[in-house]
Amino acid sequence: MGKLTTINISLPEKMYKDVRSLAENQSYSSVSEVVRDALRKLMNTSYSKDSIPQYLIDAAIAAEKEPVQDDVMLESEEDIDSYFLNHKK
Repeated sequence: MGKLTTINISLPEKMYKDVRSLAENQSYSSVSEVVRDALRKLMNTSYSKDSIPQYLIDAAIAAEKEPVQDDVMLESEEDIDSYFLNHKK
């Protein structure tokens, strides 16, 4: 690890206790290591619309429009009326 810079952060007391407990129970060397690990994960997993390939966006939109098994597609007012008239309890 290169040169370290010290920063100060304010945490609610419960959060600090939870982080300290996490450090002890997960074999982190310190609370600082928990924070560094969380920051690494945050920086490595940030997503933006521009970072998602367009083909995945297109596939998700297409899949959303497809019926799931046993779904009933009601595309018009007539379909809706017919469905509810024929499925009374």
